[in-house]
Amino acid sequence: MNSQQIKYILTVADCRSFSRAAARLFITQPSLSQYIRNAEQKLGFPVFDRSCSPVSLTPEGELFVEYARQIHSLENEFTQKLSELPHRRNDVLRVSSQISPLPQAAQNAFAEYSSSVGQAQLVDDEHDADELLTHLKNGETDAVVTVSDPHDPELETVALKVWLSVRRPQDRSYSDERFAELVKSASQQEDQG
Repeated sequence: MNSQQIKYILTVADCRSFSRAAARLFITQPSLSQYIRNAEQKLGFPVFDRSCSPVSLTPEGELFVEYARQIHSLENEFTQKLSELPHRRNDVLRVSSQISPLPQAAQNAFAEYSSSVGQAQLVDDEHDADELLTHLKNGETDAVVTVSDPHDPELETVALKVWLSVRRPQDRSYSDERFAELVKSASQQEDQG
């Protein structure tokens, strides 16, 4: 049972009418009726008693709706809590660089991140190192490549013959963490090669 099916069933239960529920859900009443019939078929029991007006819940339907409300509430709570996590986002990893092209270790890590973790975007940035580091600390970018060591204890820095800085481990997201690991690995391979 998916969240849309639960939403439709709860809406019919609240409205006690298929036509009012359909209007609230912005779908046609025949479509909603068919959707509910399919859901009831999957459940193996009727949720609604259609023999009376207004529509009422069957005993099984009452039990289902009781638990469906809890599931719906937990789903909403989970979504809210997830959105409150620091540095939670669904977009690309943003890397700002003072120099172009990137040092080979950073290029390799960038390519590896893009192919194995997710999208990454490199931005050639005209700002000086202090401004880039401020953008990093404010979460406006996820990593910065600078031409000098920032000597900032709030950041984790990897020497690449230029300097890559990311937020400290406790302040960053998984994607930031993975990118830092890949850069460190690439840097070590470059030093050995």
